[in-house]
Order: sequence, then structure tokens, then C-alpha cells
Amino acid sequence: MASIKPIPARLPKSKTAVMPLRGLILAVLLLNACGPIVPATAPPQLQHTPGAFVTVTEARFDAGLFQVDYPKSWRVVKTSIAADHRLQVVFAAPQGSAVTLTQTDSPSDDDAPEQFVHLDNGIIIRAQIQLAADPDAAFATAAQKLIASIRPQ
Repeated sequence: MASIKPIPARLPKSKTAVMPLRGLILAVLLLNACGPIVPATAPPQLQHTPGAFVTVTEARFDAGLFQVDYPKSWRVVKTSIAADHRLQVVFAAPQGSAVTLTQTDSPSDDDAPEQFVHLDNGIIIRAQIQLAADPDAAFATAAQKLIASIRPQ
């Protein structure tokens, strides 16, 4: 009968198990050392973005000249009219209807369905309502509330 060797209580150390750990530690240290090499600055194209500066929060649009409160479920789309540097912003309701606000010098005489809001700071805002094919019943109330909330900053 062959004799059976007992299994040692400790397995011999394997050098291959230590190598991946050393490599990982070395890689982390190398990446950490390279961090200060790359400066944390804004790219040049972000320093001179075209258009007016605006701030959009969860339910408020601030154009610097005027502020507007809008429903939280609506999207805000800012567009600047480059020719005369007037601000135009569109507030889009989920079902497709929208309210467009445009800074203007004077009310127009055309027959377009629009309202004009004259602010205390001399700014005139033209408000136009665009209805979707199937407008939500609450849209008209929300649109009028948005227009009523226009105020100077």
C-alpha cells in the first residue's frame, strides 16, 4: 500500500498572486501622480459663448433683464436673435403647445395673436402662444400664469 502524504497546514506563497496586486498599486500611484499635469480650466470656446447670459432653474428663467416662472414639466429653449441681440425664449409644454417670449423695442401692429408686457425697467416683452394640434385643457391657464409672472429682475 502506498503511503499518503499529509497536506501541509500552510500552502507555499505564490509569487504570481502578488504580482497583479503590485501592478495595480503601481498603476494607481502613477495615475495619481499625473493628475496635477492636466490643468482644470474651461476650454476657450466656453469663455465666449454667443447670446445673452441666462439662468434656468427648476421652475424659473432669469434673463438678467427679466424673470419668468414656468411649470416644472415644461422645457425651456433659449434662442438669441443674432441680428439685433434680442433675447427670445420658448417655453414648451409636454403636449407640444408653447409660449414664446421675445424682447422687443415696441409693440407691433400686425394681427398676430400676441400680448405685450411692459416692465418697469423699460423692457417690452412680446408673448406669443402656439397651440398644438390637440392642446391640453390646462395649457391656457398655465400659459397665462407664465405670462403674468414676467417681471423685471
